[in-house]
Amino acid sequence: MRILHTADLHLGKTVNEFSMLEDQKYLLQQLLDVTAEKKVDAVVISGDIYDRSVPPEDAVSLLDGFLTALSKRGIPVLLVSGNHDSAERLSYGSKLFAKSGIHIAGAFTGTMPCVTLTDAFGPVNFYLLPFRRCRHRPRCPQHLPLPPVRDRRREGSCAIRFRVQRRRGGRHRGESGKQRLRSL
Repeated sequence: MRILHTADLHLGKTVNEFSMLEDQKYLLQQLLDVTAEKKVDAVVISGDIYDRSVPPEDAVSLLDGFLTALSKRGIPVLLVSGNHDSAERLSYGSKLFAKSGIHIAGAFTGTMPCVTLTDAFGPVNFYLLPFRRCRHRPRCPQHLPLPPVRDRRREGSCAIRFRVQRRRGGRHRGESGKQRLRSL
């Protein structure tokens, strides 16, 4: 599966009273061009979509246009909120958007939503973990439960945003014909 991963877009950012919006618009157009050129199967956007929790209207419109263009091309999007985003605002309409291939994990709900996409080699599971604010430190667990995997050598830390798993069948490096779960 060919995945384009980006993060920290900070849409709507202003530096020394200069709006970065035109540059960001150019960047998103380049990402759209790359998705077509490289025949990308999915786009992952992890955190800090906007520069502040209440983004300017132009920044919201820019993201809307970008996500709409990806959806029209049939490219699924997996998006999680970051510490600059308002998780609740970013989550608005997420159930409706999921029907169009735009999967958004804004506010942490205690579980990691799993989005399964399929390519020529079979299903690929994406576990979406948005930024989590620990308002009550004593009750904040240090590690969030992750789905079990057989190959722990490649497991990331608790700060990982996405966990991709692929289920494969058949023989692989001397294994039996049983399906095996491998963390990528």
